[in-house]
Amino acid sequence: MSDFLDMIGTGLVEFESQVPSTITIGATSYACVFSDLTQTDMAEAGGFVSDYDAIAIVRKAVLATAPATQARVTAGGKTYRIESVIDDDPAWHLNLKTSR
Repeated sequence: MSDFLDMIGTGLVEFESQVPSTITIGATSYACVFSDLTQTDMAEAGGFVSDYDAIAIVRKAVLATAPATQARVTAGGKTYRIESVIDDDPAWHLNLKTSR
């Protein structure tokens, strides 16, 4: 990994220690950086883009393979489904929608 990515990974570890959060996928819990969001529609070139209900950033050192989209997860006391996964080395960026 490059020095820059090492720095990002170290920053995620530090953030997790200061603001502990977990996301549960299946029966396993993973340390993460988690944020609830309010869904809003934004006008963009070509149409409207919806924000996600929540975002979780999970280090690859904690979760080696990307979780499947549409999988159900629990975070912050709520159940979500994974809308999309972005490979944002050194972590997975999980865009979550409230499970209905």
